[in-house]
Amino acid sequence: MTNNYTNHKRKLRQLKYLSKRLKNSLSDASLPGEVEGLIRKVKRLVNELQNVFADWQLKKVLGPVCLFLGLSFSNKASAQTFAPVVQNPFSLPSATSYFSNAAVADFDNDGDKDFISGSFYGDFFYFQNTGTVSSPVFAAPLMNSNGLAKTTDTSYHFVSVADLDNDGDKDLITGHGSGAIMYYQNTGTVSSPSFAAPVQNPFGLTSVYYLAAPTFVDYDNDGDWDLVVGEYNGNLQYFRNTGTVSSPAFAAPVMNPGGITAVNTFAHPNFSDLDNDGDKDLIVGEKYGALQYFQNTGTASVPVWGAVQTNPFGLTSVNKISMPSFVNLDNDGDWDLLVSDYDGNFNYFQNTMTPLSVKNLTGQTQLVLYPNPATETVYLKGREVQNIASVEVFDATGRSVMSQQGNQSLNVKELAEGIYSAKITHVNGGFEVLKFTKK
Repeated sequence: MTNNYTNHKRKLRQLKYLSKRLKNSLSDASLPGEVEGLIRKVKRLVNELQNVFADWQLKKVLGPVCLFLGLSFSNKASAQTFAPVVQNPFSLPSATSYFSNAAVADFDNDGDKDFISGSFYGDFFYFQNTGTVSSPVFAAPLMNSNGLAKTTDTSYHFVSVADLDNDGDKDLITGHGSGAIMYYQNTGTVSSPSFAAPVQNPFGLTSVYYLAAPTFVDYDNDGDWDLVVGEYNGNLQYFRNTGTVSSPAFAAPVMNPGGITAVNTFAHPNFSDLDNDGDKDLIVGEKYGALQYFQNTGTASVPVWGAVQTNPFGLTSVNKISMPSFVNLDNDGDWDLLVSDYDGNFNYFQNTMTPLSVKNLTGQTQLVLYPNPATETVYLKGREVQNIASVEVFDATGRSVMSQQGNQSLNVKELAEGIYSAKITHVNGGFEVLKFTKK
């Protein structure tokens, strides 16, 4: 308890320091890169501390940058929250095969998500979504279809999907009980996949220590697919793609990079931004059915992993051998979690997160300001432009410098050079904060 308290107080002091730096940088229009970096750091700390300190404490520390960031503390959600587990929803059958595990993608190009599952005995099962993008219904699984065939290595079979050759369709990588990694190139089309015979350990890949559980992720944020592979002893092996999006080449594996610690045996990794700070976090399934969470406290390009947390965000253990996949099956814009288990069941955790109170300052808003930078007039455009009730502009110190009712343009000719924030209030009472630079 004392260590956690000390750590949180240290981060609160760090937030105060970064907020002061951000305030000073906002007054200098020549430092847009520094401003963006500071915004990301401040947002990450706010997300982490929002459920630790009272609203008034965070507002006091943030000072005038609170408004610039568009912060409202009425919504305490700072990370994902998941509903109680539902086993085998959407007409999924129970126990198709031991160790069923899902590689989710739109395999038939009809706009919704299907998936292919591997199994203990080396068979493949294809689950076509015959429902809709928001209300999936999965047809009875087809075994070893689309050119896929039962493998000679019949001891475990774990699947992952990505477009490795950049030709627009989905290819498969599977991990085997032996530790080998197999590549199935899709030689069909985006609407009718057909998979070629497997190639073992292509692109410079090497076998890992038994029970290879691969997942694709852009680990270093350079635009191509890297591969992270869980193995029997609980470690993760990171294969960095040093090639291109069309011609991958994987470097020698690095075990447990960035401070990852081994989990219990049967490690099954998957990645998603679970704390809403713009980088990918890590969930690892393991032998006893728990879900182990590693928060990325570094950056999108250089991940640094915090201490492991077990079953956060309302998640619960499944019945032995948890194999997680992030999916958006209800088409609501967030990532749900589909966790397969030893018995072949699919355990669905729906993401019930409400929108974050920290506004995204990189464009994910209803409106945009243009031109930016501006010299005389700034215009507002977007689908909600007719519903503007008022606009108020604040300088870098948080001082209101102009306001007006429901207009689609702002006369900024008389404003001094610098970075400003415009609080745009809609007729329904909601608001968003956009920044612009006056030159």
